[in-house]
Amino acid sequence: MMGRFIYENLEQDSKNSAEQTPYSVIQHNVDNISLTATEIGQLWGTYMAQSMSKCMLPYFVEKCKDPDIRSVLVRVLDVSNQHVNSMTEIFNKANFPIPHGFTDEDFDKCKTTIFGFLYADIYKIYR
Repeated sequence: MMGRFIYENLEQDSKNSAEQTPYSVIQHNVDNISLTATEIGQLWGTYMAQSMSKCMLPYFVEKCKDPDIRSVLVRVLDVSNQHVNSMTEIFNKANFPIPHGFTDEDFDKCKTTIFGFLYADIYKIYR
């Protein structure tokens, strides 16, 4: 008896319900959407990795002797700079503190090369 009552109510609700709005019509104002803890954590970790790239890649570019590899490293450095700038903008819009990240003080570019350029190649692949 109870099952029939529920079924009849569901049937009646489906007849009275409005058509569902297609997702493509819905527009969001991203300024009113706050970041989730997961998104903040991902942004924070990515910011740290990209700030490290910004510090390491100039050294690789400076020491690189192969012009083909050098051009790829320069491109990767440009992308890292763009990513850090984009994430800084996101943090500012969310009124969230910008991570300290890595700086030039964390790297000594005057030291002799410890790794060959195989390390630089592997780094740019897995970064």
